[in-house]
Amino acid sequence: MNSSSTFSDSSESFENILSLIFTLLGVMDTFDYVAIAFGILPNLWILLATLTSPDLRARMRNKIVCSFCVLHLLNCLLFMPMEIEIDRLSRRYDILNCDLRNFVKLMELLQDFISNWTLVLLVVVFIARICDFKPCAGLTSLTTTLGTYAILISPWVASLVIIPGVRNSLSHYVTSNISSTFSGCMFTTSDETLVIKSLDTAVPMFTAVTLMVTAVVLRRRRFTRGSPGDMEVELIERGPEVDGHIGYTAAVGVSLVCDFATAFMSFDLVEMEIVPRWVFYTVACIMSQTKVFLTPLPWLLFPDIRERVKTWRPWRRAKPGIDVTLVFKNVHS
Repeated sequence: MNSSSTFSDSSESFENILSLIFTLLGVMDTFDYVAIAFGILPNLWILLATLTSPDLRARMRNKIVCSFCVLHLLNCLLFMPMEIEIDRLSRRYDILNCDLRNFVKLMELLQDFISNWTLVLLVVVFIARICDFKPCAGLTSLTTTLGTYAILISPWVASLVIIPGVRNSLSHYVTSNISSTFSGCMFTTSDETLVIKSLDTAVPMFTAVTLMVTAVVLRRRRFTRGSPGDMEVELIERGPEVDGHIGYTAAVGVSLVCDFATAFMSFDLVEMEIVPRWVFYTVACIMSQTKVFLTPLPWLLFPDIRERVKTWRPWRRAKPGIDVTLVFKNVHS
């Protein structure tokens, strides 16, 4: 009698756990659609508003902002829908090619790497402006352009070299068509998780925070030297070229908030029961997906981007300039 009661209790407990897991999966699916809907418009709007303004796109900081927008648009328009479709088929027990699932997983890792190291690049550019460092001085226009775009694409190129190399050397996955369950398709070693999450999250975020603290100190020291009158003159002369630190600090903060839970989950620092583990996994996934629509918010803290976004409309044509013609006549008395 006791054994049957125990079996009944365990069966009911298993059903409750299974029901909770499917509920959490439904929450994640719903939030994926929300992230796509809220992620496309702000990234596309800021990207087009910046690219259509010669003054804005001339600044290195704004070029990096455009790189972020392109990355998140690719995620919203291509990779997130692909992942949603794979998950949908998996729950219907369809047959999937493991190479496709591995490709989607690889895209997730590449995006984390590109996003976080581009953030480091953004803070480095901020420090360079504070220190009035001009590496392009004396170079030709073509050399400057090539160097600028080489810097911009460096996180993208590095991700394509480093992440696949680490995965190929430290993990193995089944290449045949088998059941679409994730555990059947993918085998990930703890060494791979440790190395990749260190390279794409821990190291760049620690570097970004350290550089951000350095930037705040350098800017405060630079603009508090001398008398108040000297400080005011220096600020007026430089205008918008040396930004305040608020936008950069907010960008670093958003990345920390969005990536912390995922990195914590990947390192598996604590042993959890199945229910709290699934709850934490759901929270981590949701926080990670919020990155596509939270990342554009710090860009609005930059005055030039904010004003451009507020006034730019794609359906408005630029007003024609005012032509002034001076006519000189000789008047003989």
